[in-house]
Amino acid sequence: MILYILCYFLVTIIFISIGKVVVTKFDLENKYNFFDFFFIGICFVGAILNIWSLFFPTDILSFLFLLILSFFCLFYIKKKNLININALFVRLKTLIKSQPYFILAVLITFLFILFTSIITPRLFDSHLYHIGAIKWNEMYNVVPGLANFHDRFGFNSSFFVMSASFTLTSILNQSLYLLSSLIILVFFIWLIKIAFEKKGLIAFICIFYLYFFYEQYILDISSPSSDLLPNILISFLFFKLLILGENFKNQYLLLVVIPFFCITLKLSTIPILLISFIALFYKFNKLNAIKQTLIYGTIFILPWIIRNVILTGYVLYPFEEIDFFNFDWEVPAEKVKETKDWVYSWAKIPFYDSKEVLNKSFSEWFSIWWEMTDIKNRRLFIVALISPVLLTVVYLFKRHTFNKVFITTYSICYLGFIFWLLKAPDFRFSFSLILLLNISVLIKIFDFNLFYHKYTYHFIIIIMFSTLIINTKKSFILFSEDYKVYELTSYLFKPINYNTFVKRCNAEFIKNKYSFKNKKEVILYSPLQNNSSRCFDVIPCSAYLNKNIKLRGNSFKNGFKYKK
Repeated sequence: MILYILCYFLVTIIFISIGKVVVTKFDLENKYNFFDFFFIGICFVGAILNIWSLFFPTDILSFLFLLILSFFCLFYIKKKNLININALFVRLKTLIKSQPYFILAVLITFLFILFTSIITPRLFDSHLYHIGAIKWNEMYNVVPGLANFHDRFGFNSSFFVMSASFTLTSILNQSLYLLSSLIILVFFIWLIKIAFEKKGLIAFICIFYLYFFYEQYILDISSPSSDLLPNILISFLFFKLLILGENFKNQYLLLVVIPFFCITLKLSTIPILLISFIALFYKFNKLNAIKQTLIYGTIFILPWIIRNVILTGYVLYPFEEIDFFNFDWEVPAEKVKETKDWVYSWAKIPFYDSKEVLNKSFSEWFSIWWEMTDIKNRRLFIVALISPVLLTVVYLFKRHTFNKVFITTYSICYLGFIFWLLKAPDFRFSFSLILLLNISVLIKIFDFNLFYHKYTYHFIIIIMFSTLIINTKKSFILFSEDYKVYELTSYLFKPINYNTFVKRCNAEFIKNKYSFKNKKEVILYSPLQNNSSRCFDVIPCSAYLNKNIKLRGNSFKNGFKYKK
């Protein structure tokens, strides 16, 4: 735990300092706060590491580089008097005295997130390929044709590159997967802050969001999953526009940067890029908006596309139709299509044959999908689906409460929801959009005045702490599966080594002999059947080895190719 707290502090300094300097350079005229700097910093750190990974492994050296860069940023901030440290301490002291319930809520949130963060990764996909992808990024710069070795390694999420930089494996002799827990902690603190500031209806919406978001992603907090971060970023951005009433002119940098970066985390977030375009065209004239689009595209998208091409041979993976190159490491088109079909079919009906699922009509697969969906998600889904009807009815009676920003943002949110439903309707992929559509209905249906009673504040406090206690109980149950509370030494400094978990799973691997170009033999591992295709953190390992996979050079960094 102590190690996690120290890492939280250092990583937070990196994100905030870089975010602050970026805002200073690009949008000094608008007001941003600690949370805005943090999330903008995440996006730019991700972009920096994507560029870094083209030439070097994203290992401890990349972490030290970011740390040094953040110190330079802090020096610049201090030199330019962009922040008053004394004033910050005074505000903090005042906050502690004036808002004891807020401080207590933050401490409880910190506690249950910390408990959840140090459990061993629980998500199956993390054992299947997330951790493996992170290990490859730690050990090598981007590897040509790595998707030939394991098709999931072609899913080029910037989150895996970022995670590799912060695992600290070479120092600790074990890997820390702390990025998800830190980011969700900051997001939850932000929701709590908004709840205490706005009170009334918005406070209830914040609590509603916190409860359901944690319930959906509780297992992602300790697992290095690529699903959580884009959903947090989308939530943060759309919450500001839909609930807090921000417009497209204020904090335009936030509105531009987050959607661009989200694409590099999860390609399915592409509909929200419309927010960036709208913000740019509000801020600049047509020509300058196009220039700015090209600039941000170069910063965020171009390095990610280059990584795509090196890993898979394709600009976008797994889309075999977009094929502009003919590198020898290019994944065969039929293999790419097979992977794409599995992604789409698994999200609709897992454990079924992909061809069978994709041949079903919408009504056929939807009925099976619906039966497999739990009651809580069904209810949230129904409200999200019929939200246009509900909001249209409200609009007829309360037209004055709707503005262009809300209507535009809601429309983009609903477009993303429909895109998710038709393509890959797994709730973990776009749960934020479903929750956002639900709270869009709540904010318009209910009257604000009903929530400003003299006892409302006390009721909010009760609901808030009840929710936090429920979350703490859930986290403690998971924590108790890995640790005994009275054995402080087992978790006080650092969490259980992931290798301990692998041993508990009785994981076994087959050693397959391959040869580099210089005829030197090398071992490639493949999991035995009892592993359920999981390679855990074993490198190099793949459940999809076959005789057609060839090594391109005399080192793994030279990559893999597929040759029949």
